[in-house]
Amino acid sequence: MKNLLAILLVTLVCLVANPAPAIAEEVWDADEGEVSYEVIYREDRNTIAVWEYSGGKVFIEGLGGVAHDRGSYHGYWVQKEPSLLRCETYREGVDGQPSYYWGRFEITFLDPDIPSRWQAKWGLCDREPAGAANGTPRTS
Repeated sequence: MKNLLAILLVTLVCLVANPAPAIAEEVWDADEGEVSYEVIYREDRNTIAVWEYSGGKVFIEGLGGVAHDRGSYHGYWVQKEPSLLRCETYREGVDGQPSYYWGRFEITFLDPDIPSRWQAKWGLCDREPAGAANGTPRTS
């Protein structure tokens, strides 16, 4: 019993002295032709990654918690301000409330590890993706 308590105490001291490193947010400079903006990886909700950009969010299925060997994923974008088309159905919005301004999102990472460049396609509502964006990681 004394050995078990000693092991637990040593383990606790090691954990306090050497906590797990915090995972830094990933940040990209994204562009859609002549339009540029910042994209930030904000959080994981189980297997869904939540990204944020000026005025909107992107919910990417299957990316949550994946740091290596990233491939292709899909999800949806949503924004506060009205987009070019009001959808017939709604999705979770920027503030957690329903939004009718969303669209499909498809992304492919170009590099195996973090930080990685990416290419994405997006569409309005359930329509096929027609717009394209490229992301370049910020390294400083």
